[in-house]
Amino acid sequence: MGAPQNHQFELVLAVDGYWDQPRAGMALVRGVPHRFYCPFDEQLDDYAEQYRLHPLDAATLRLECEAFEIYNGHGLCPDLPQVLPDPIPRFPEAEARFNELQRTLQPDRDLVDSSNHLALAEFKRRAAPDSWRGTQLWSVRWTLLAAPTP
Repeated sequence: MGAPQNHQFELVLAVDGYWDQPRAGMALVRGVPHRFYCPFDEQLDDYAEQYRLHPLDAATLRLECEAFEIYNGHGLCPDLPQVLPDPIPRFPEAEARFNELQRTLQPDRDLVDSSNHLALAEFKRRAAPDSWRGTQLWSVRWTLLAAPTP
C-alpha cells in the first residue's frame, strides 16, 4: 500500500466506547462511513495505538441512525439528518423496534473486531451547536496503515 498517508480531519458520527479518547464508534474515513474500534492490549495493559476500521453500507448506516435516534432522542451528529420523523419515538413505545435493530446490527458491529483495515487516529473536539449543548462532538484524522486485501 506504500507509505502511510495523512488526510484532513473528518466527522466522528458517534462514539460507542471512550477511554481518554474515542475508542469505538462510527466516523468518516476518506468521506465513507466506517466503524472504528481500538482494542485493549492485555500485554501493554493499555489500548493499542492502531484502530480497526470496517466500512458501513448505506442501509446499515440508516439502521444505526434509527437506533441512535430512538435511544438518544437525536441523530448521530448534528451534521447528519434525522431518519425518523419528529417527534422521535422513544422508550417505552419504541423498545420493540430498538431491540430488533440491535439484533439486526450486531453481526455487522462484530465485523470491526476482526478487520485487517488498520489506522492511527488523531482526535480533536469540535464545537457543538446550541441544540447539542452538553454533547461531546469529535473530528478525527486517520493515518491508514493497512487495507484489506481483495
